[in-house]
Amino acid sequence: MAERLDGLRARQPAMVRELSDLVEAESPSGDLWALAHCAGVLATIGTGLLGVEPERIVVEGHTHLLWQFGTGTDVLLLGHLDTVWPLGTLAGWPFTVDGDIATGPGAFDMKAGLVQGCTPCPCWTRSTAWPSWSHQTRRRDRRRPVPSSSRWLPVPAPHSCSNPAPAAR
Repeated sequence: MAERLDGLRARQPAMVRELSDLVEAESPSGDLWALAHCAGVLATIGTGLLGVEPERIVVEGHTHLLWQFGTGTDVLLLGHLDTVWPLGTLAGWPFTVDGDIATGPGAFDMKAGLVQGCTPCPCWTRSTAWPSWSHQTRRRDRRRPVPSSSRWLPVPAPHSCSNPAPAAR
């Protein structure tokens, strides 16, 4: 276990760079172009880490990303790209890291979680007891869920794992 944690800790600088890339891709809830751009940034990060491109599903202009491995869904990672921050917030609140705290629009909710979800955690790899997992990133409006993402929601996630990364606010 210590060896696995050391491997994840060694990857922390790369995770911070990936978080920076995602935060700098502003993605306010109502801006479909910005959301699609941010989805492209996440697709690039995820493809580099997971070795496979996601399926891109666009429904009513909302971009969803789906990575799926194996034949079943034993672990489901579900997240969102949108933030409550309007386009242009980054100019006055840039991504910064101070010690082990990363800040910027959307850094905490939920872009740091997206980076962690794409980082192959030892318990989510295909070489362990849980041979498959799906990661679907969905855009959701804070006022109403996007119905096109509901096909992934009923799947329970029986196992979880966390990995070390700087705290984000």
